[in-house]
Amino acid sequence: MGLNSLGATILRHRVVSYLTAFTDTFMAGSQRKNRRSISEIVTLITIYDHPTISKLALFIVTAFAACDPYDPRTKSVHDIEGMIRKYGHFDLATVLITGTTGNLGSHLLDALLRHDRVQRVYTLNRPRVGKDIKKEHEERFADKGLDAGLLSDDRLIFLEGDTSDVALGLTSEVYQEVRLQSAGLCISETFISCCIGLPLSFIMPGK
Repeated sequence: MGLNSLGATILRHRVVSYLTAFTDTFMAGSQRKNRRSISEIVTLITIYDHPTISKLALFIVTAFAACDPYDPRTKSVHDIEGMIRKYGHFDLATVLITGTTGNLGSHLLDALLRHDRVQRVYTLNRPRVGKDIKKEHEERFADKGLDAGLLSDDRLIFLEGDTSDVALGLTSEVYQEVRLQSAGLCISETFISCCIGLPLSFIMPGK
């Protein structure tokens, strides 16, 4: 439907309002009592997970035709487990990850350095005047209770650059090395942060 977050919120509010009025008017008291709250059935995730009018309509019809509307969380768990089975096992990996001086990024870096199937990690962060990049990571790890000793791992390479630049703000030599080494696995901390709470279909069409 091409809705942004505000549009999706407005649509959900209107759907919940109409459905609540419908149940209050046409359903017996005992039926209303046994049903889950409309706001629990139609969440913001429901709107994102059913991105066309036909899909959303089918969801609503199915939910109200059944005595116990299906719980969309069941499908979500199934999809997540399927993704883990598909991508959870890999050969030795070289990873490029951005935003590792942030809250989420520091934990992702910690997890990568603890994984024995990761052979090299490139971190890419914006340069900060007067700040040493490794020192900044050490401060963040200490603040989050993570093991700063991991930052001395030989597999870890600190880079400073700009993700908006075609070559990531790196020299030609370094960029080519990163491009060839980590072509298979790049992690954007910003993208992950934006996607938290959204369904897998937002990231993986068809899910």
